[in-house]
Amino acid sequence: MRKARKPALLLLAILTISGCASSRVYDVEGEKIQLPETAKFFVVVPELTEKVTYNLLGNPFNYDKRAPGREMIDAMPDVPDEISKYLADLGYEVELGPSVTPAPSADYTVKYEELWGWDLRPIIKMLEIEICKTGRAKCSSCLFEEMTFFNSQPTAKSIVPRMLDELLLRDSTNP
Repeated sequence: MRKARKPALLLLAILTISGCASSRVYDVEGEKIQLPETAKFFVVVPELTEKVTYNLLGNPFNYDKRAPGREMIDAMPDVPDEISKYLADLGYEVELGPSVTPAPSADYTVKYEELWGWDLRPIIKMLEIEICKTGRAKCSSCLFEEMTFFNSQPTAKSIVPRMLDELLLRDSTNP
């Protein structure tokens, strides 16, 4: 009977330690943006995005040794697609484009910065979304980070709506 308890205790200890070594954060800076009934958004899509490459033979408890290299890759469409879908579902007009051609007629500009990793599929390790009212320097932003040994497989579809909910205060006439 005692031998049967050791694997269970070991498993419990591993799960407890890995849970303690995890960090998932949604950090908001600035005030929620009060959305009017109608508005036009311009989502700035960068040409490149950052990806972390893992050394699977590295020390799993030392993030710097496990994820030593970062590289720039072609921007993935997941984040701007989810931002656009969220805003369009609220009834707003959304345009996407590179930063060299900002839409002067847009009421709000949305920028984002992302860091992707891989865990049997591409996952987001860090995402920051910033929304600015056109012509104003004051912006609001939400930062998502998840640095865990066992992660929750964060994707744009699973975190972008939560981040935008943190940033936007919808008019009572909007759904």
